[in-house]
Amino acid sequence: MKREPILTERVFIKTHDKIDEAITKKLLTPRGKELLNLDLRDAMLEREAKQLYAINKRSRIAFAKSMHRTFKRLIHRKAKKAAYHFVTLAPAKFAIPISQASDMDVARIVKWARRHLRKCHFIACVEAAIYPNLAKAGIAREIMVSWHVHAIVWGAKREAVKERVDKVTNRCPSLLPGVPAGHVATFTADEILGRVWYSLKAPCSENNVYPRKTEHFDWKTGEIITVPTGWFEQKKREIRPGNAVRMVGVMGTRTIPDLVFAGGKGTALLEWAEKAARRKLEKEDRETETRLARLFK
Repeated sequence: MKREPILTERVFIKTHDKIDEAITKKLLTPRGKELLNLDLRDAMLEREAKQLYAINKRSRIAFAKSMHRTFKRLIHRKAKKAAYHFVTLAPAKFAIPISQASDMDVARIVKWARRHLRKCHFIACVEAAIYPNLAKAGIAREIMVSWHVHAIVWGAKREAVKERVDKVTNRCPSLLPGVPAGHVATFTADEILGRVWYSLKAPCSENNVYPRKTEHFDWKTGEIITVPTGWFEQKKREIRPGNAVRMVGVMGTRTIPDLVFAGGKGTALLEWAEKAARRKLEKEDRETETRLARLFK
């Protein structure tokens, strides 16, 4: 069954509900009880959502809703006819073995990405993607985690944005030979709103890698044989429960504000969206406390 892309609120919530349920079930197994420490388990609880932990489902949903609402307001008030660019930056230098992935200095990634996105209006998020089968593909010795950036950029022509992304591609090797370290796609105002949901999702896929092959004619034997090209392609699938738990450990107690950053006009949007998300969560918590107080009177 083909997976729905995470480009709408409905799919965003459905996907995070499903992953959260799978993680919870895994943690209830005899082996699962030892996979995460108490700090991480607590950070996932609904009551901790106001802290905006990146591993907290309620935090993710509240923040994404707020950012989508804020960005939509900007588009419809001031920038309906502008072109928007969805940029992905994924150099190999931010891909590390999963045993070390939780120690990644995310601030270093943010600083690097800012340098490439400077003088643009943008909202961006650092994400982590798991690659479970790189050992089998002969690329790495263990499971790898690729820390990378998704950014929505506006206020610049496509040619200018592409030039910046091409510099990343030309200067920075990628984790997978044949897959560029940078990519840019341009969308209309209405289309780019779906990328807000995509940019702010938690790790919800795992990336399996396969060698690209081509047919080669052997002049000595007269046979047509299949040989690897040295390049690879990746295919995404829904993250398995065990890997979903591993990614909770990788993300740790980082908060969404640790991962999300902005520049130009995006800075004020990000500040407003974060404040609005916190206010919403705090209001919901107060309402819950009031209901519980009435029940136990």
